[in-house]
Amino acid sequence: MEAPDETNVSSALQGLAIDPLAIAASQRHPRLFREAFFEVSASAAGVDANGELRGNGTVGVSGLSLAPLPFAFTIGASQLSLRNSLGELQQLRTVNAAVGAELSTSTSLVAQFAGSHLSDRWHQSLSEEGNDFFGIPFVLTTERQRRLKNLGGSAVVLLSQDAGIMRFTAGGGYASSHVESSAEDNLGLLFDPGGDFEFSAERDLEARRSGRARTRFFTAVTSIDLSPTMFWLGYEHVSHSVSTKRTLDDVTEEITSHAAMR
Repeated sequence: MEAPDETNVSSALQGLAIDPLAIAASQRHPRLFREAFFEVSASAAGVDANGELRGNGTVGVSGLSLAPLPFAFTIGASQLSLRNSLGELQQLRTVNAAVGAELSTSTSLVAQFAGSHLSDRWHQSLSEEGNDFFGIPFVLTTERQRRLKNLGGSAVVLLSQDAGIMRFTAGGGYASSHVESSAEDNLGLLFDPGGDFEFSAERDLEARRSGRARTRFFTAVTSIDLSPTMFWLGYEHVSHSVSTKRTLDDVTEEITSHAAMR
């Protein structure tokens, strides 16, 4: 449930609305019957890439309690970091949590959250010396920086109520993704004709771009179980908004769009 496609999300949530305690399962001891448990898992590793060793790891906690209120939960976090062949430092951090509870014999609750942070940084310094400018020695320096950041998160809550052969389910969710990229160049030129004289010039160039996408949804479904036939009647409202902002040398342009579906 960290980053599945929409079809898998829908199928998983429908199944968890029926059996919310299926959110967590023991990884150490397979069980034919449902029993309470509490487990903690962790792993760590070092990735040596392009001459740089960086640490990575994951941690997870899951459990199931049957009394006094039956509920199951799972929490996890991970980090991956490495420097690729282009010299870019790439880092990915994720966190996710989910809980399912049987509030009564006919009422169930499911809540899920997931978040991620992706960053990519690159820096390059160049220096060139020469004396081709009318025989005057010069030094040309270039500093380049590139940054990319992607922050995403989502949350879903579903509440189900059974009433005889009918099941009522209502819930909502929110998802957001924010992407920022920037490019900075610093150009420097130094002339040294000799003696006590030096001439220098600098030029800074900067460009930034950011985008944000938000999705909100509300759903309400009624199902009637007339075995072997089941009838579904539902309503769903989805709203989506996208905004982008571009900045080049202190000039900013912003574009926003909205859409809604029922």
